[in-house]
Amino acid sequence: MTYQIQRKVRRWFVLTTLFLTFVGVNLMTLLYWHSNFGSASVAHTKKESVLQVIGDDKIMDHDNTTIHPYHGSSHPTTIRPIQQQQQQQQQQSNDARRRRPSERQDRMDTLDRLKHVLKINNTVQLLQKIKSRGDNIPLWSDIERLYGNSFPRVIGLDKCQQYKDTVPQSHRWIAPAGLFHTGTNLLASLMTNSCAGVSFQGQVPYGKHNPLLEAIKANYRVPSKSSYQSVADFSQILPVVMVRHPLDWIKSMCHQKYAVSWKNTTDKLPCPSLSTPISVNFFQPVEYHHLMELWQQWNQQYLDYDRPTLVVRLEDLVYAPQETLQTVCECVGGTFHYNPESLEQRKGGVERQDDKNNVLIKAWARHSHVTIDGALSSSKENQRLFREIVKDTKVQKLLDTLQYSVV
Repeated sequence: MTYQIQRKVRRWFVLTTLFLTFVGVNLMTLLYWHSNFGSASVAHTKKESVLQVIGDDKIMDHDNTTIHPYHGSSHPTTIRPIQQQQQQQQQQSNDARRRRPSERQDRMDTLDRLKHVLKINNTVQLLQKIKSRGDNIPLWSDIERLYGNSFPRVIGLDKCQQYKDTVPQSHRWIAPAGLFHTGTNLLASLMTNSCAGVSFQGQVPYGKHNPLLEAIKANYRVPSKSSYQSVADFSQILPVVMVRHPLDWIKSMCHQKYAVSWKNTTDKLPCPSLSTPISVNFFQPVEYHHLMELWQQWNQQYLDYDRPTLVVRLEDLVYAPQETLQTVCECVGGTFHYNPESLEQRKGGVERQDDKNNVLIKAWARHSHVTIDGALSSSKENQRLFREIVKDTKVQKLLDTLQYSVV
């Protein structure tokens, strides 16, 4: 009996020793891995979370001490290759953040520009105005991504003096032209209210929507007014041509097609295929292979025109109305005076007729979110076709000239 008890005690002692040894080895292994790899990973996790909150280059721990990427290791050279690669990727991510403004600063840039446009010096007052309309503050980086960082982008200013020198004041005909949905009515209204000493007409005498070359070839004049017939030749006319980002324009055309009809299709709006031929009922019908060909050819005719012509982007009237209107007014010899209230009371153009509360602030938000997927959301096929169309050299040249991005 005593021998059996001694055997059991010895067996229990051996098993206990083995178990404690196993637990000890595993515990030491866990501590080793934590000391060499865990702390650096935790530091990076903290760093990432703080960056997301404050968007700052200085990464501070909760006790206001700087989190070091090598925290927990004796020396950077002891770090394994995998951890070094992770730290390099993290550093690249941090560098990218430093190069771009934080989202908060980005929106503050938008507010500063909006204050300048509306002549509101009080930020709180402006924020209350935005909140009362249920609008959002767009990121200024989104706006620059779509339209470049140079506002306004007015083309044709080099021929302003030529027009004033060659055409007497009494014979000048200054008026908007542009495709449907490009803001021609908006331009006419704002110019009438802000540019004195110049008679700014409602449209060019050959019809603001009609294509230039076809109108010149036919020597066409709109028959509804006798004053249109009095314009003897095209050299008296200074067209101020409105253009609009093609994606935003297509979306509006699908909403209201005006004189455009899609041929040989039973598709309903929005929006027939971009591969579908169209016919446009100008003063005489003109056919195009698709909607983007209409946008490209119609606008390119004015850019290639050898007589004085101004080309103005609708987006410049949205984001830099004072500078845009002043540039056009001074080009034609007028005296400019700025009235920001007219921007809030305008009709047509970027304001949809079914949204009476859609004023300048709302236009800022809407024009900052122009994407292929958003504008052509009703058709994956149209998204694919658009990406193919913009690869065409003629289309790309026009986009570059106007500083429009479709990425």
